[in-house]
Amino acid sequence: MNEKNKEKECKNCEEVKMAELSERIAKLEKDISKQDKRDKQAKFLGKVIFWGAVASGCNAIFGFVSMITNWIERIK
Repeated sequence: MNEKNKEKECKNCEEVKMAELSERIAKLEKDISKQDKRDKQAKFLGKVIFWGAVASGCNAIFGFVSMITNWIERIK
């Protein structure tokens, strides 16, 4: 009789362990999807900052060229 009880307990333990593992897996999958979303947002923000810097640099170059052309016109 004790052996049957032990077998039932072992089966219950395995079921509990499987349930715990499936919960852990679900949690990890959820965490991974959150991290993927953060990665995509960070990548987009990086692109925005990069192109903002490029536009700012172009604006500075055009401003510098405009300043030089104004000086040249004043000298003439």
